[in-house]
Amino acid sequence: SPLKGVEAPPVRRGERRLWTAGEARRFLQATRGSPFWGWWALSLACGLRAGEVAALRWRDVDWERGALAVSRSVQRVGGRWTERPTTKTGKGRAVPLSGLSREALLRQRELLLERGRPVLGEALVFPARGARATRTGQWWATPSIGRRRGWACPPSGCTTCATSRPASP
Repeated sequence: SPLKGVEAPPVRRGERRLWTAGEARRFLQATRGSPFWGWWALSLACGLRAGEVAALRWRDVDWERGALAVSRSVQRVGGRWTERPTTKTGKGRAVPLSGLSREALLRQRELLLERGRPVLGEALVFPARGARATRTGQWWATPSIGRRRGWACPPSGCTTCATSRPASP
């Protein structure tokens, strides 16, 4: 190959504008009727990345201690979705459950029970909806739902929520 030994220039990413607590609150109010609301609310309340939310299992939820164990992530590798035993930083962490995150998990639990899906142990908190669905695909539905509801997403796009942590959405 004529490019053998040539290093690609570094990719420069611009700063993303994170949502304010008010923007996050308005988004969650506008999308409250969506089946994806639990995903978005948990992401915002806990500051989780999309891959971390996709890998959550019910055994990771400690209702008594009020904490969520984040120790895995889902990532696209070679065209396939793969669960990794660690998060992006390489370390697991315990995330405290706020009122919003508890509400999101309880609502997701009710939704799964209505559909006859398991809600304990190794079962995914946010299972893929079908064989062709991707686990993180739920996250990318954000802009279209926001537009349909008449709520504009921030200029940097909705994925910025995955790493933001508003004080009190």
